[in-house]
Parts: sequence; structure tokens; C-alpha cells
Amino acid sequence: MIMSLTSEQIEGISALVREPAFALFDAPGSGKSRMVIEAAEQLRNAGTIDTVLVVCPAAVRISWADPEFGEIQKWAPATMVKTLRHEDESGCKPPWMVCSYEFARDHYKWLIVALAHLKVMLVADESIRIKNPTAKTTKAMIKLSDAIGARKVVLNGTPGSMLDCWGQYRFLGEAAIAPYVSFYGQWRPHFSVWMTRPFPKLIKFINHTDFVTLTKDRTLMRPKSKALPQQIFKAAAVTLDAKTWKHYREMKDEMITWLEKQPNVASNVGVQVMRLGQITSGYISETTLGSEKIDWALNWLREQREKDPAFRCIFWCQWRHELLRLQKAIPGSVMIIGGQSEGNRREAIRQFTDGEGSVLVGQPHAGGLGLNLVKAHNVVFLSRDYSQINREQAEDRTHRIGQEFPVNYIDLLAEGPAGQRTIDHVVLKALKAKKDLYNWTATAWLKELKDDKR
Repeated sequence: MIMSLTSEQIEGISALVREPAFALFDAPGSGKSRMVIEAAEQLRNAGTIDTVLVVCPAAVRISWADPEFGEIQKWAPATMVKTLRHEDESGCKPPWMVCSYEFARDHYKWLIVALAHLKVMLVADESIRIKNPTAKTTKAMIKLSDAIGARKVVLNGTPGSMLDCWGQYRFLGEAAIAPYVSFYGQWRPHFSVWMTRPFPKLIKFINHTDFVTLTKDRTLMRPKSKALPQQIFKAAAVTLDAKTWKHYREMKDEMITWLEKQPNVASNVGVQVMRLGQITSGYISETTLGSEKIDWALNWLREQREKDPAFRCIFWCQWRHELLRLQKAIPGSVMIIGGQSEGNRREAIRQFTDGEGSVLVGQPHAGGLGLNLVKAHNVVFLSRDYSQINREQAEDRTHRIGQEFPVNYIDLLAEGPAGQRTIDHVVLKALKAKKDLYNWTATAWLKELKDDKR
């Protein structure tokens, strides 16, 4: 059954039809793909455009183009779609084409020639990929836009900082944005009072509100619809066994000693601190430790299935070893993991969507983009990605238009024998406060790691 359009989607479609260059920055789960498809079909039927080229991350191509569950097939059935993987001029004739950012970067000159005779609507999905003005991808996308984009659209639920927005608006056209130097001068970060040599430490960016106001004729940036079901967040304590806790305490003491030797404002120390998160998930170096979180997940799943044999859920795991152990322990579960082939990813999504697999186990950074997983409304995070964007994207795979039930999220938090806090508590607290852990300084990590209390 085709769902009715929401009032927000109708407004978005009207804007996309009206404006030749538009930024759609609505929250994830708002149905941005459908808005683009509906608008493009209207424009194509009116003769305004001949074809649509969607450029997206490689992992998202199947979400657009898959013949069974792709967005184009869902909202514009019987429309021909071509996924571009190599230079083939015969492939540039369908009304819809989809390619990865890597393909556009490496073959933009060929695309310009192949599409020169057509009126093209050029769509950049997950447009944060075109943020850096010096990056090859940004340069290629801007050249492609300037050469063939009769209509241009950027889609992103998490558009990034103000400076990240420059490339995305430059893609929309020269008239839409000032040169980068001028843009930086107006929207540059605030500087802190204390400084490191030779450059100041950046601590925050001007928010998007004023900028969206200035670009209101070509931008929509709206929160999720209030009509969506409720999101319910809970945490469950998982006590580490003696062996795992011993390793954790030793590693934590070493980490504190190491951090105390770093400059107070040293950043990018989070990569080292991540090792503590691996221990709470049962792994250190080449050694497998306890299985406390996996045991909790299996017991919880067993209890839910006793209540409802058709129970379905999603487990998100940051760490590869944790994901593989859990997936192996749940017969019939399907997996989405970094480095997975497109065919295996597609089959996993198909099985979960069709109900052949009632449990999906995935990594947030690998499965958090472009997927519609509303078949489940119970989600467990065994471990967390340090990126706030990846966390929100993972949550929004289930909490989006089409979800009929309240969505339950459970975060598993490892703790010591006496209830001591671990890195799990630190990470979840920061994510809830929408802090970027990758930019935390040594001082910030020291403060949190020295506090064992709840």
C-alpha cells in the first residue's frame, strides 16, 4: 500500500519543482528520497528534465536502485533505473541513473560528455561528501554540476558544520554561495581564549540557523514529523567478569598515565582510548575475553521470542569482532558489516525486509546510511560509534516514515563489580549531549576517565 504524503513532504516536493537549485536538509527518516522522486517525475512528465542522475555513497546505491526494495522502484514503479559502474554510453539513456561518489570523481569528464545532450536533474545524496573545497570529489562534483546540472539538489539529514556547507552550496551553483575565502571570513569558527601553537584550537561553529534563514528560498531544514511514533531510550547494566575487569583496569591506568603526558589540548586521542571500548566488548589485541554483552543479548532475545515468536530486532555493534561473535551465536541472523560486497549487503537487506531473517546485526558506520528498517522497532546498541552523526543515522533506520510502533532503544553499558563506570558510560553521555568525541582533548578524556562514580 502506498503511503499518503505528509504535509511536510508536499511542501518539499513543491520547493523542488519550483527551485532549480535546492538543499533538502530535513532530519533523517523524513522521506527525502521520496520527495525527490515525486518532484523528478513531475518535472520529467512536464518536459523540464530528461533524466535524473543520483550520486551517493557506494553503500547507498542499492537503497535507490534495487529492483525489489529500492526507493525508485517503490515510489515510481515501472521506471527504468541504471546503476553506472563503468563508462558505457548506452547506460546514459534511462530516466534514472545512480552512481557512487567514487565513480563521479573518477569519471566526471565522461559523464559531462555522455549527458551533454540531456536536461539533467543532478542529485547529491549524503552531500556531506562534497564538503572540502580542495578534495577531488568536491572539485569533480562542482564541475559536473556546472556542466550538466539543469536542476541540482543536495540531500542530507546531517549537513555538517557551516564550513562543511560551502561545498554543498557551491555545488548548487556559483550564485548560491560566495567564494570560499569570503565564506570562511563570515562563517569561520569562533576561537578559544587559550591557544596552542601555532594555531588556535577550534571549539565550536556558528550554528545553521542564520545561514538557513539567509538561504531560505533554496533550503529546507526541518525536524522529524511529530506524527512519528515515540522513541524510548533505556540503558541496561552489564557487569564485567573478573578477568575482563582486570584487563580493563590495567588498560585504563595505562591510558591515564599516557594522557597525562600529552599536551593539555592534544586532540585525536580518542583513537587510543577506543581500546578501552574494545575490552568492554570482550576483546583486547588478539585475545578474546568475556562474552558478557553477548550473553545479555542472547538471553534478552530468548525472552522476547518466548513472548512473541515473530519478534524482530536490530543489534548494532561498533566492533567487528563483537559483531561476528554475536552473528555466529544467532542462527538465521543477517549481517551488515564494513567491507561487505554489494551483493551480500543486498541479500542481507532483502532477507530482513522479507522476514526471512528476524534479527539484523550491523555496524553503525556500515549500516546507518540509506536503509529503511522499519520492519523492526526494537534496537540494541552493544557498543557505540564515537560519531554523533553515525549514532543518529543508526537510530533513524527504524524511526522514520512508515514506522507504526514506538521504537525501543537499549544501550548496554559495561560496569565494574561494584557498579564502577566504564568508557561505555562516558561515550553514551557525550553522544546524548551531542558532543564530537573525535575532537575531545587529552584533558577532557582525563577528566572523564578518572571519574569511576556513577
